[in-house]
Amino acid sequence: MPGRRGPGTVPGRTGAGPEPGQAAGMDALWEFLQWPAMAASLAAAWLVASRGMGKRHAGFWVFLSSNALWIAWGWHDGAYALIALQLGLAALNVRGVMKNDASHAASSSEPGRD
Repeated sequence: MPGRRGPGTVPGRTGAGPEPGQAAGMDALWEFLQWPAMAASLAAAWLVASRGMGKRHAGFWVFLSSNALWIAWGWHDGAYALIALQLGLAALNVRGVMKNDASHAASSSEPGRD
């Protein structure tokens, strides 16, 4: 009988697999993911180019988040070269975070620098 739910059923679900519009919605979400990844990459490049140590530090973290977004998008699309590139760039960004932290520690330990 339509509209009746038994135990363990989900409203609106009639069988196995996604609803007809649900798969298209998920694909649209995956396709949209490339835009925040691109925006994060641009913002990170802007921040990393800053002379301010705090902005540079934030830029490397934003780059790492963009790497994660690109990896997720690449995994869904089967773009394995993109995933490999993002893993390599993520390693360089981790290096950037560590070097930025080390230079911050060195500059803050010098006399007369706060």
